[in-house]
Amino acid sequence: MTRIEQLGDSIVKRDYWRAAWLGIYMIAALSLAGFHFYTAIFGVLEAWQQRATHLALALFVAFILPFVLSKPGEDRAKKAVSFVMLILAGYYFYYLMTNYPALVFRQGMPNQTDIIMCAVVIVMLLVGAKMYMGWPLPILASIFIIYAFVGPYMPGVFRHGGFSVNMVVDRLFITLTGIYGAALSASAVFIALFIIFGNFLIQTKVGDFFVDFATGIAGKYTGGPAKVAVVGTALMGTIHGSAPGNVATTGNFTIPMMKKLGYKPEFAAGVEASASTGGIIVPPVMGATAFIMAEMTGIPYSRIILAALLPALLFFSAVFFMIHLEAKKENLLPLPKEQLPDFKRLLLKEGYMLLPIITIVVVLVMGYTPMRAGMVAIVATAVLSMFRKHTRLNMKRLITALEGGSKEIVTIALACGTAGIIAGLISLTGLGIKLSHAISAVAGNSVFVALLMTMVVCVVLGMGMPVVAAFVLVAATTSTLLINLGLPTLTAFMFILYYATFSAITPPVPLAAFTAAGIAGSDHMKTCGQALRLASSALIVPFLFVYSPGLLWEGTGFEIFISVVTAVIGVACVSVGIHGWSPQGPVHVLSRVALVGAALLSFNPLLITDLTALGVVIVVFFVERHRFSKKAIAGTETTAKRKED
Repeated sequence: MTRIEQLGDSIVKRDYWRAAWLGIYMIAALSLAGFHFYTAIFGVLEAWQQRATHLALALFVAFILPFVLSKPGEDRAKKAVSFVMLILAGYYFYYLMTNYPALVFRQGMPNQTDIIMCAVVIVMLLVGAKMYMGWPLPILASIFIIYAFVGPYMPGVFRHGGFSVNMVVDRLFITLTGIYGAALSASAVFIALFIIFGNFLIQTKVGDFFVDFATGIAGKYTGGPAKVAVVGTALMGTIHGSAPGNVATTGNFTIPMMKKLGYKPEFAAGVEASASTGGIIVPPVMGATAFIMAEMTGIPYSRIILAALLPALLFFSAVFFMIHLEAKKENLLPLPKEQLPDFKRLLLKEGYMLLPIITIVVVLVMGYTPMRAGMVAIVATAVLSMFRKHTRLNMKRLITALEGGSKEIVTIALACGTAGIIAGLISLTGLGIKLSHAISAVAGNSVFVALLMTMVVCVVLGMGMPVVAAFVLVAATTSTLLINLGLPTLTAFMFILYYATFSAITPPVPLAAFTAAGIAGSDHMKTCGQALRLASSALIVPFLFVYSPGLLWEGTGFEIFISVVTAVIGVACVSVGIHGWSPQGPVHVLSRVALVGAALLSFNPLLITDLTALGVVIVVFFVERHRFSKKAIAGTETTAKRKED
């Protein structure tokens, strides 16, 4: 039941309190969406005003939702807290409207009211983050706030000179380096519009087309249902800003489909969790992180999505390899023929539904901003939906798309604002530089060791967090180190993005795996183990593009071609080495070790190492082929002997 239907139902039942809350919520949600349409059409406001208005409206929607989602008499404590926060959010919006010009001129000199309002906004962000994302992010932000004031009393490298309340408030609340920093800027200017675009796609049934499209491509092959999940999730994941959200969107179809055909619940959930995690790195939208990267680095958005293309294909190739090997091992069947769509007919009848995604790329190539690309894509989706009755965007679907988009914007805005607290304090206290120096001291001049340590930092700091927040946090602490070691800025940030993304399926708080397990009814940690195993060969992809810049479209055409070929071989080797199975059958342990060694050799872009790795693969291939031939002959002789007996 949509919010519009709930509102009508409440009025009919004379549940006027609930109807009132639903009405206020709808007005707030549509206002948030309307604000982003207005600024997309007529131009963004001044930076501070754009970001603060976006945050204030998102907070207002966030604290109305508990009154809408719960039934009368339920969650009374949560409602009481939400009511107080709602009043504060309303006053915060009023404060912005009446004090904006003066606030700009008070940079460096906050007054008493600014200090109080800074505390209010921080409390609202922490409470909101807890409501929508759990404890990890607000706890981490609280630790950094405490550290800003107790740092002078701490030992060793964690000690700093101390800061006054005015300095902290100025950094977090008035300047554009704290709450209103790069992450919230991307959320307020680009991400919100693309989230709304994603909901337009859902309401116009483009999401259903993506699933049918994936089924037509992969359903007829061995392990077809799992491969359908990978393709469909990749298509939906690029427009979704959350790995758990991606699981919830496509997993409700793909997981039951896999279970129905005999796939184990843990495996079905693991497939969806790993694919949903990878969906965030698929261009052109990349689950919102591309916009934040562009904002933080100054690199054009079009260059970022181009660089992301080949690594994303490698990620899904790695997952495909692992699924195919598992399917061969467990004899997992393809989809029944009667469940497969007529692919040619599907493309002829509904292929135009791919045009909104193509529109984004075309508009960007023409040199327009991502905001303009998102707006054009929304209009294109609305126009194309009119071609068929079942996709037509009527008033009910339009309002549902706007309301659903606003609800998703809330989580991203809260994550970006709270991450901004952490990033601002890391910058103020110099902790990022100190952490970089600590890693540098351990790694020395070894780029490989520094990359390994950065990988660990990404996974640890990303526990239980949205990918957006994890990426901002890790980039603030480790990007400088990687750049100082000689990595190009784009490469360093792409490396961080990949491993921040993997935090969605790494224990102890793998949000994507937990969401998938809930749908599949499987054990949470077993699902996490399956997701990690399926994505394990993709773990080498970031190292591949660090050592082979051709994967990011750096270098000549020949260098890019060689980089792609060696990367595919490397990913395939790791897949077989880790899984222990090939299309022919089980692989000997020594062959598995040799294949992983060949993959490691492919890290080095030198021709001699590439040829050596290729030689190892060829030798292993013939050794395993000979071993399987001997087994086959032995099996035939045994069968013949039994017949004679």
